[in-house]
Amino acid sequence: LRPGHCFFCRRKERSEEASYKTKVWLPIGGPKFKMVADHVMNFTAAALKGDLTGVLSIASGLTFADIVTEQNVDYPCLGVLIAVSFAAISVIHFVFDLFAQAIVSIVGVKKEVKRQKFRECFWHFVYYTVATVWGLWATAREEWFWRTEDNYASIWEEWPSPHPTIAQIAYLCTEVAYYMHGIFHHLCMPRRKDFWQMLVHHFVTIFLLYISSMDMQYRISLMILLVHNPSDIFLELAKSIRYLVGKKRWVKPVTDGLFALFALSWVALRLVILPFYIVNSTLYVFCQWMG
Repeated sequence: LRPGHCFFCRRKERSEEASYKTKVWLPIGGPKFKMVADHVMNFTAAALKGDLTGVLSIASGLTFADIVTEQNVDYPCLGVLIAVSFAAISVIHFVFDLFAQAIVSIVGVKKEVKRQKFRECFWHFVYYTVATVWGLWATAREEWFWRTEDNYASIWEEWPSPHPTIAQIAYLCTEVAYYMHGIFHHLCMPRRKDFWQMLVHHFVTIFLLYISSMDMQYRISLMILLVHNPSDIFLELAKSIRYLVGKKRWVKPVTDGLFALFALSWVALRLVILPFYIVNSTLYVFCQWMG
């Protein structure tokens, strides 16, 4: 691979006549598949019509108990949700990328490097904002979320067979789909200095989410995502403003303020709440189990 080229670029082009066989593993037509597909279609139809009440009722009405029995997870059904999320994120990313290109053209950004960086930072800013709001909406309604006594032991109540709502499991599937999309996007972009670091980061994140779903530890997954996403909002917004308008007089105090908010939220969420509340809850409950 030559530096600055797409990861998939090769000196020899593959023959267009090459055929590839695809193994169909998803049991399409099963009752659980139809149930999930019907809810996805109803959810999409309500969203397209602007029926917010219908969207909320559909999102909160279906429980994870419909696709999970005790400790057995119906992974094909989760595969459907991840595939739908992956397709939706890809389309939304494409639309927002066109919007970002229009913005840089209107503002008059000349350098291609800054145009590209703004498009990426703007997309990350949009996603982290939506993911944070969605995660809080799906999680903060739960009674266990507000009980912090006994080192946040409420995270582990009823484990290993709790039944989250479809909104919560869809949020987790969307996070998996986002990082899957990030891997493909990362591979298709010109290689950077942090290529392997970011690639490993995405794979590790997907692996951790997969392991947590296997062991039905959805609450700890939700909490960890909630403490990681918010601080990135300030960082990506500050970088977007910097790449878009350059070094104008009013830009420095705005970006400095956003970087300060990023630093404060990063310390509070990742260095205080994460180790002393969320991670500490695992140690507290483990010690109880061990007597």
